Amino acid sequence: MMNRYGMVALAVAIACSAGTAVADQYLTVGAKPGQQCIPLQQAGAASIALTPGVAYTATVDGDAYSNPTHESHYDGVYCYYFDGTDPNRPRTVYLRKEETLEFVASDTPFYAFLADLSLKDIADNGGSMLVTFTAVTGAREALAVDAVFNCIGLRDFGAAETLDLIPYHSYTAAVAGDAFTNGTGSGFFDGVYVWYREPVAGLEYAPIQDALLVGQVLSFTECEWGWFYAFLVDESIMTMGNNGGSMTITFVDVTAVEEETWGAIKALFR
Repeated sequence: MMNRYGMVALAVAIACSAGTAVADQYLTVGAKPGQQCIPLQQAGAASIALTPGVAYTATVDGDAYSNPTHESHYDGVYCYYFDGTDPNRPRTVYLRKEETLEFVASDTPFYAFLADLSLKDIADNGGSMLVTFTAVTGAREALAVDAVFNCIGLRDFGAAETLDLIPYHSYTAAVAGDAFTNGTGSGFFDGVYVWYREPVAGLEYAPIQDALLVGQVLSFTECEWGWFYAFLVDESIMTMGNNGGSMTITFVDVTAVEEETWGAIKALFR
């Protein structure tokens, strides 16, 4: 006769198998104009033309916030650029204050920006972030990212949005696809930008900005509103005319899987 520990092991195996039946959620981000790709020039992103072929190290500092009455400070900026070592492939990067970014400048300007829900929300923003570029020669240049004028309203510019996530549930998110820019097979996006909030006491209004790259897994807890935004960017509407394809984010409800798993285990001992 199987002992209690053997029954538990069997229950875990059976319940975990059953837990995978929890339906995943999906969010598609298209690269064409009119889909979920935002033109940075029209949206007001800050930009700087660096010396092509020169290696730079970028860092960010400053104090920008999305709401003056809440603890809602940004911890970095979104960056979009082409590395001179691979000038056809766009780089999707979120640069935090404690991080450094090394790259070789291309002929395309370097863009940096912030994001908020809509232009209406941006009116409450304040402060700015400063991106500093240090060339291998030691020369420095700076790019200011204002929390109002260089902040993109995601709803206004058509970012993809999901309302199907369950508040206070934990999720994992991963992205895959073949979205591209400039009509070239080597111009594939390496991921998507994401924006959301988490239900952390005292930080419920702090915007979480990030870049979710292909091959990465993002773990987060959904806030009380149940939404999550994702988007791509390109320089302008003109350049977006050569874009194509899409990226799809898959959300796995970890909390639901765990609840179903332990429910199945408990049922064996009733």
